[in-house]
Amino acid sequence: MILALLTHGAWGKALLEAAELIVGPMKDVVCFPLFPERSFKEYVEEIQTFIDKQEEDILLMADLMGGSTFHAAGKLSRADGVKAVSGLSLELLALADELRHDCSLERLPKCLVERARDRIADMESILGKE
Repeated sequence: MILALLTHGAWGKALLEAAELIVGPMKDVVCFPLFPERSFKEYVEEIQTFIDKQEEDILLMADLMGGSTFHAAGKLSRADGVKAVSGLSLELLALADELRHDCSLERLPKCLVERARDRIADMESILGKE
């Protein structure tokens, strides 16, 4: 299964590099940066061309709910063999890399949401004030 990172700017590449510092090399992860000089249509067409050439399932991971990358992922996830999630983070990427070997594409988005749901925390409530 391929993980495709849909991000505003080059953040996806930096995120991938950071994740690999923690979990080691990640195979079959591609980045699709969206820069201001590209139209939404061009962005979607680039990703669609990539999808059309693949024989493996693809999980699209968008960085921002409601943003252009989110809408691109939503549009492209209607194809067979393609699913999408949003809220990309270092932790979500590492988790997706781990779970994609154990979960089918159909189950992976739900597995990620279930496992990542409680991953945002108020540090004071965990560690206290001191």
